[in-house]
Amino acid sequence: MTSGVDAKLLKSTKFPPEYSKKVDREKVNLEVMKQWISGQVIGILGNEDDVVIDFIFGMLEEERFPDPKKIQINLTGFLEKDTAAFCKQMWNLLLSAQTNPQGVPTELLEQKKEELRQQRAEAAKITEAQQRKREEEEQKDRSLNEIRDRERGERRRGGPPPERGGRDIYQPRLRHSASPVNRRRRSPEILASRPPPRREVSPPPRGGARRERFRERRETDTQEHQVWTFPVKVTLATAT
Repeated sequence: MTSGVDAKLLKSTKFPPEYSKKVDREKVNLEVMKQWISGQVIGILGNEDDVVIDFIFGMLEEERFPDPKKIQINLTGFLEKDTAAFCKQMWNLLLSAQTNPQGVPTELLEQKKEELRQQRAEAAKITEAQQRKREEEEQKDRSLNEIRDRERGERRRGGPPPERGGRDIYQPRLRHSASPVNRRRRSPEILASRPPPRREVSPPPRGGARRERFRERRETDTQEHQVWTFPVKVTLATAT
């Protein structure tokens, strides 16, 4: 492969400074790098070209310390204008991979972690949506069961089902009676047995004649009261 590289292109082409650093192939996990290389080639060419992918793998596995300048010159005929950017990005990943004990570039690890976080977030959203839907269905089932239980209870008691509006259509409305409240009627005997209301006795007037008239009026009131109360006393005595 070295013999096929044009020495003039190596001298005339300007390479990035990262190419001055060497990469130890044995410290790199090439399986992870192969997945990245395949994805990049498919993105550039628009299809999965196995010839180009295997050609890149062969150049990386040919020597323990690959030459990035030769790789870029050999890929120019396949990737054309995207060759320089692809080779520079691949070489930076190889430099990062050899410093990692796992041989995996740090950028790819972070990218993989981000993908896992997004997958977990999507899974959490799906689980939450399913849980919410399940709770809504359970709430709907509980509401239907309550309605059925209430209707069964009404049928057991012999009552009609309630109206949708909330009031039982078969329940009579309460009417306010306009008739007066029944009062206790008293018999004439009870009313006759009661003494007449006593008139208020004014204080005795001053003077002899006035005092005498007051005494006579008071005696008259007392006699009338005794006449009214006499039948009651006789009745009570007879009853006893």
